[in-house]
Amino acid sequence: MFRLGDIYEIYKYEFPVYAGYHKFKKSNKKNTDENTKKENRKKVVTRIRNRVRRLAIANFDEHSRFFTATFADNITDMDFANNEFKKFIKRVKYHYGNFKYIAVVEFQKRGAIHYHMLSDFGYIEQEQLERIWDNGFVWIRDLLIANKGKPVDNIGAYIVKYMNKNIIDKRLMGKKAYFTSRNLNRPEIIYEDISLIDCLKKYNLDSGNLVYENNFMSKENGRVFYFEFNMKRDIF
Repeated sequence: MFRLGDIYEIYKYEFPVYAGYHKFKKSNKKNTDENTKKENRKKVVTRIRNRVRRLAIANFDEHSRFFTATFADNITDMDFANNEFKKFIKRVKYHYGNFKYIAVVEFQKRGAIHYHMLSDFGYIEQEQLERIWDNGFVWIRDLLIANKGKPVDNIGAYIVKYMNKNIIDKRLMGKKAYFTSRNLNRPEIIYEDISLIDCLKKYNLDSGNLVYENNFMSKENGRVFYFEFNMKRDIF
């Protein structure tokens, strides 16, 4: 189970999961075909997306600031772009103090790089942020306003959607797909060797807080059932 503030993610496995134990198979490079590489890459992508999503849920809410930074020029060099973004973060901290953030990389249709960021810094004029960025246009709003006034049940899904189509892009191979501040709260991982019903009772979770459920097959653990509960939301 992952406890992310008011959000609980519960995984129920058909076969046991052993915490701290990982079984590694010896790789045979001669037998590693393209399908295997793609499958491994998908697993890496899933882990990255889940990590970003959970960090966002654990640290931000719909009143957090949603920020986008673009380059005026058609910048496609990842090393240059990432270096400019890091310098921007340092300059904001210099002027306004420390803050929490999580940022993801996205490519425009023309190939240009830009960044989307969730942060908890207070009100800063857009013009001032544009001067600090000093590379092109910036856009900033409270997340609730950015989402056209609609409640954002899953902050993580909101930021991850900008990664979905690009994180497997070859331009990101060996590069950072996201950036985070060091002061983020980390998701709490809890292992329970009890039934699902007992787990729900233990953490006071019921159907009124259930916002999403799904199931899938795992080679190692058989059928996996996933449940997401939002303690701030009461459906019934």
